[in-house]
Amino acid sequence: MNDVNKALETVGPENLPDLKAHVEALLAEAREQGADACEALAVRTAQRVQRVAGDQVDPLYAETAGWLGLAVYVDQRKAEVSIDLNDGFSPVEAVSQALEKARAASSNPFTGLADAESMAWGPRDLSLYHDAGFSAEDQLKWARACDAAALAADERIIDSRGTSFNVLQHCQAYGNSHGFLEGYATSTFDLSCYVRSAADGIRRTGSNYEVQRKIELLSDPARIGDLAARRALSYLSGRSLEQAHTQAPVVFAPSVSAWLLAAFAQAINGKVLGENASFLGETLGSQLFSDVVTIEENPCLPMGMGSCPFDNEGVLTQARTFVENGQLVSYALDAESARRFGLANTGNSIGNLVDAARNLSFAPGQDGQSALLAKMGRGVLLSEVRTPQLDLRTGEFSMRGIGFWVENGEVQYALNPFTVSGNLKVLFKHIVAVGCDLEPTGRSLGRSILIEQLDVLSH
Repeated sequence: MNDVNKALETVGPENLPDLKAHVEALLAEAREQGADACEALAVRTAQRVQRVAGDQVDPLYAETAGWLGLAVYVDQRKAEVSIDLNDGFSPVEAVSQALEKARAASSNPFTGLADAESMAWGPRDLSLYHDAGFSAEDQLKWARACDAAALAADERIIDSRGTSFNVLQHCQAYGNSHGFLEGYATSTFDLSCYVRSAADGIRRTGSNYEVQRKIELLSDPARIGDLAARRALSYLSGRSLEQAHTQAPVVFAPSVSAWLLAAFAQAINGKVLGENASFLGETLGSQLFSDVVTIEENPCLPMGMGSCPFDNEGVLTQARTFVENGQLVSYALDAESARRFGLANTGNSIGNLVDAARNLSFAPGQDGQSALLAKMGRGVLLSEVRTPQLDLRTGEFSMRGIGFWVENGEVQYALNPFTVSGNLKVLFKHIVAVGCDLEPTGRSLGRSILIEQLDVLSH
């Protein structure tokens, strides 16, 4: 779809009646065919992506999609089927297929719907959908303005690695045989910019990214591009660590600690724990972190990127503390994992592990990043990470770092790219301070944190 004036097919609250009707049809047919219990999810999405890089303007990418998910339960056996809404569907055939699979499945004493009393009965508006009438032409103007500002920031900015503006609309309805049937819509506007700087034979890439539910809350596109350029310029240096491999204190910038929170959210996910695939198995109640760390989740935050009125099983979402003064006080559980561990359902059923963090944040400390650098004295400020790798079973991690060397609490110079590695269990205990700054970069809300010691390897 190359016409930038082509209107984005609208997906929003107006789709709820049709989606609910699809869910009701599946649930009614499942009851008719003898399912003990059933649940269904119907989804519609529309996405439009515009990318530019200098004089290059990519064709507009636009896509709409719709699908249904059905789960049926028979004699403690569960089966699921997925249906493409764009192909049309027969409730009779879908339910028949699901029941056939269920009767052939293994029995699981923990399977079943979430309890009826835990449902999010009644509508709940978290202000997640905002249709600004934002046209494809507007989208192109924003992307160009962002890219142009980055390129014009300094003569040492040599080219654009790409500026992308993504607009996503999503609507879903969920229902089950408890009689629960609700839905909601979301909108997402995200703008990212990557540019490259060069001086004295050194080349560095800098980036900036913002995402909001409401277009009016995004920063001016020129400001987003200018910050990407300033980051690229700040990294221009040919200096490496004095030792190729060293252990040093490190301050994580908010965007880096957001990755840490996302990794933690995956590790305490009930499904992962139930499969013995997490390094945090059997750690509930233990002192995982130093006592300066408290980690909280607020999936009810208005306009939050990780917000939702109910989870994937219809359970009411609520603010929750997972870590209190360093102690792991709760896992993130759905109905099945809660039964497996003999604990309360926390309303954390998700469709994908990338969605595990729902406005997760460190409780704020007293100091900003500059005070944390002063407290560290000498070490590394880790401002960005790229290609992070994590073994969820062991907690071992490695990531390519971009950042600065700090002496006497002051940034001295940019470092050549380096690698930071270790084990998250060890890292957790070495967090000695949490900042008061907050950077909402997505589903995790990062703050600056001071790590007492980490392995740092020069490239």
